[in-house]
Amino acid sequence: MLAQVPWEYQEIQSDNMDLLLSEAIQRKIFDDIRNTFFMIEQTSVFFDAMDSRGPGQYFKKWWDTKSDEDLKLKFSRNPGATIESGLALNIPDHDPLIFTNTQKGKINMDGEIREENKKYSWLSSDDFNLYFTPKGSTKVYNEMNISEFLEYDFRKPNFDRICERIGEYSSIIRNKITPDSIRTVVESNIENVIYKDTDSFGESTGDPKQSSLSDL
Repeated sequence: MLAQVPWEYQEIQSDNMDLLLSEAIQRKIFDDIRNTFFMIEQTSVFFDAMDSRGPGQYFKKWWDTKSDEDLKLKFSRNPGATIESGLALNIPDHDPLIFTNTQKGKINMDGEIREENKKYSWLSSDDFNLYFTPKGSTKVYNEMNISEFLEYDFRKPNFDRICERIGEYSSIIRNKITPDSIRTVVESNIENVIYKDTDSFGESTGDPKQSSLSDL
């Protein structure tokens, strides 16, 4: 089961994405669904004009307190920005898996909303997608068609990796692979590597003692 969790929770203040997600996913609010697969998403933004030190995960609140004039003035000389996306996947009886990705770009206060994007809420709102041009493009996110957006989407690489990992788990379950069988294969491969490496070393030195495994 993959559960969608829309709950809000108190966050710590940090620019370290791994720490943010590791701490958040352990909150007691998630205890009732701890035996399911669920994800927590976090997004932070860092501005070159602020020495890449903020506002971090509070960029939405920070952005909303500024007028367009204030923002244009602040980013007129140094518009560089980096979006960092993080996803934490809860795995029952296992440490969570954390995936992060960054998208560099710049602030663009002259972006527009593409007409056909009005059917997509995340590409038609007056949020940061209207003001961020990813590196390699000349458009803000809201000006892109859906194919262009997916090419530059800062979240997509993390979701792709999580889907790949869940697919791996599904394959293991379907094939009834047990931890003991995995351990047996790993130990066998390690043993084969030791024998091969030791034999190769003995041949290279010309010393038959070096190829003996009696003391292993």
